[in-house]
Amino acid sequence: PPLAFGWGGGVAVAELELAQRAGFRAAMASGNPRRLAEIEAKGMIPVDRRLFPDLDHDADRMAADAGFRQRYRQSERTFLKIVSELSGRRGAAVVIDNIGRPVHRATLRALGRQGVLTTVGWKHGMRLETVRANECIKRHIHVHTHACCFHDIEDILEFQERSGWMLEVGDQRVYRFDEIPELARDYATGQLDSYFPLFRVDEE
Repeated sequence: PPLAFGWGGGVAVAELELAQRAGFRAAMASGNPRRLAEIEAKGMIPVDRRLFPDLDHDADRMAADAGFRQRYRQSERTFLKIVSELSGRRGAAVVIDNIGRPVHRATLRALGRQGVLTTVGWKHGMRLETVRANECIKRHIHVHTHACCFHDIEDILEFQERSGWMLEVGDQRVYRFDEIPELARDYATGQLDSYFPLFRVDEE
């Protein structure tokens, strides 16, 4: 089956679940052991982000810092080898990249011929650099989208209820409305394991 690979968080997980239903082999990267276990529990292939710790592309640092350049290239080689093995050396058919600049170069190199790069996010870097000739030769397709239209919501909700494509809350903490600053701090310090942190608004 063609490989769909995901960078990012809960949105990427949800998109990969849809890819699985369409017959793709799904894989996703994370450096968090609990999230890796969650990815595997969903029938996806967990890829340990800690195997390529220096995959954080920065053109200026690449030019100025030989040590950084060497570490980056080693991490990129490791990542590309993993994708090659998972895809039967064809490259990823689809990469969902909701991170941006740090992984953009490696993502484009991981895509197979006529592969699709799709994103709904801009977490790191509003501006990305692309060599148009390379993308044309490889016939890559870039899809940029975000959210949904208001008139689509009814169909989406109906699909979610019919198919079970729903968020599983499990035993995760649900913050009170007045605890949102704490939620933000926990997120910033990496103390949240859930892809979808939640808070509750009580009606009075």
